[in-house]
Amino acid sequence: MKGKWALFGGITVFAAALAGAFAVWKRQQPPPPPPPQVKQEQPVSSDFSIQGKVEAREVIGVKAPSDGTIEEYLVIVGEEVFEGQLLARIKNPSLEAEKERAKEAADKAQERVNTLESQLLAARLESARARAEVSRVQDDFARTDRIAQRESILNKEGATPRLKYEKAVSEFQTARLEYESSQARQKIADTRVTDLIRDIEASKKTAEDKTNALEEVESDLQSTLIHSPADGIVLDRRGDAGADVKKAEDDVFRIATDLGQLQVVIEPPPPVLAKLAPGMPAMVFLAENAGESLNAEINRIDKDGRVVIFFGSPDPSIKPGVTAQVKIALNGISLQQPR
Repeated sequence: MKGKWALFGGITVFAAALAGAFAVWKRQQPPPPPPPQVKQEQPVSSDFSIQGKVEAREVIGVKAPSDGTIEEYLVIVGEEVFEGQLLARIKNPSLEAEKERAKEAADKAQERVNTLESQLLAARLESARARAEVSRVQDDFARTDRIAQRESILNKEGATPRLKYEKAVSEFQTARLEYESSQARQKIADTRVTDLIRDIEASKKTAEDKTNALEEVESDLQSTLIHSPADGIVLDRRGDAGADVKKAEDDVFRIATDLGQLQVVIEPPPPVLAKLAPGMPAMVFLAENAGESLNAEINRIDKDGRVVIFFGSPDPSIKPGVTAQVKIALNGISLQQPR
C-alpha cells in the first residue's frame, strides 16, 4: 500500500513540475500579432465627376505651300479666322531671286518690242516719204521724157537748136537717175518696214514667253502666302516668325472647324475606366454655358486610357481649350482605389 502512495506522489510531483515548466515557456513566447484590420470601403457613388479639356472634333492642318522661313504671322493662336483669310507669309530667297531674273528678262523683251515699234513708225513714215518722192520724181521723169523725145524728133529734122536738144536730153537723164534712185530708196524703206514687222512679231513672242515665265514665278511666290482653308479658330501655329518650313511637310497651322461639334477628353482612374464603355451617356458642364448641363456620350476609349466624349455646343463662344466638368452615371460602382 505504501508503494502505491509513493508512486502516486511521484506522478503528482512530475505533473506539477511539467505544468510549471509549460507556464515558464509560455511566458517567454512573444505575444501573438493583432488580427488584421479590414479596410472600410468608401461609400458607393452613382455618379463619377472629373474635369477635362474641350477639344475640336474637326481639325485641319495647313501645310507649308513652299520652302522657306516664316516671314510674318498675321494671326495668333485662339483667333477666329475665315476662309481665304491671309494667315502668314513665307520668305523664299530663291524664288525672289528667280522673280528678279524673270522680271529683268521680261522687261528687256518688252523694251525691245517698244523700240522696234518706234522704229517701225519711223520706217513707215520714211516709206511714205519715199513713195511720195517717187510719185513727184516720176512726174518730172515723164515730163522730161516727153520733152526729150520731141526735141530728138525736131533735132533730126533740123527744126531745133542742137544745144536745146542736148539740154532736154540731159534733163531727161537726170530725171531718170533721180527717179530710179527714189524707187531704190522706196524699196529699201518698204523692206525695212517688212523686216521690222517680222522682228516685232518675233520679239512679241519672246516677250510673251518671258512674261509667262514671270507670271509662273509670281504664281509660285503667291504660294508663299498662306490662306485659311476654312472658317474656324487657330489651335496652333509653327513657332514664331523666322521658323523654317518645308513644302508639303510641315503643318504651319492647325485650325479647328465646326465649333458646334466638340469633345472632352478625360483620364479617369483605372477602377472607373474599367467600367466605362463607348455609348455611355454623360453630362458636360461649362462655365461659358452658365453651368447648364449638355448632353454627351462616350465616343471611344483610347489605349492610353483617354476617354473621348462627344457633345454638341450651342454657344459659339465655347472654344477648344476651356475646362469642362464631366459627370458619368456609374450605377453604383465603387470609387475605391486599388490596394
